[in-house]
Amino acid sequence: MAEREKLRSEGRAEGIERGIERGIERGIEQGIAAERDLLRRLAARKFDAGTAERLAGLLSRVDDPEGLAAAGDWIIECASGDELIARVGDIAGS
Repeated sequence: MAEREKLRSEGRAEGIERGIERGIERGIEQGIAAERDLLRRLAARKFDAGTAERLAGLLSRVDDPEGLAAAGDWIIECASGDELIARVGDIAGS
């Protein structure tokens, strides 16, 4: 009986751990999606809707937070939408 209870306890612990890991992964994915959306909106506001849509396509291939942060910096620094798209294109692999 004690062995069975031990196995159940271990199974519950493993299930909880997997659930926490999935929750963290989902949270990271949601955070990245929110950041991409914010960057798209900022590009639309500074440049135009066309630039924002092109940017959104490129950002869909950028998964690392550093790359997204760089794109945010470039929205501020770039003088044109084409310059922004060229820079983000370099990190997006296009």
